[in-house]
Amino acid sequence: MKRNRNWEQAIAGLVACLTFHEVSKRLGVNYQVARRIINEYGYKAVDGRKFGQVDNRKLEPDKVDWRMSNVDIARQFGVSRERVRFVRNYLGKPKIESRGRRRKV
Repeated sequence: MKRNRNWEQAIAGLVACLTFHEVSKRLGVNYQVARRIINEYGYKAVDGRKFGQVDNRKLEPDKVDWRMSNVDIARQFGVSRERVRFVRNYLGKPKIESRGRRRKV
């Protein structure tokens, strides 16, 4: 790593929203140095871990029968119960008891 390199100029020349790994490759430094530079100069990098899990998150809310329990929905779409719970809460859908009965309010 060159000590006299102008990192501010190098960061300004990068395309927006690269992952940490892509930034390290483009700057020609190792991953940890790239993270330090990104944090120091305020570059808005994206976390590349979420891109590897896109296939696991295929819960299409418009195709879900929200009268079913979280377990049944999870089995139908091949996702976790936690993912179904998160989407249900995010969309404000009614909660269903674990045995498939509606909650008494």
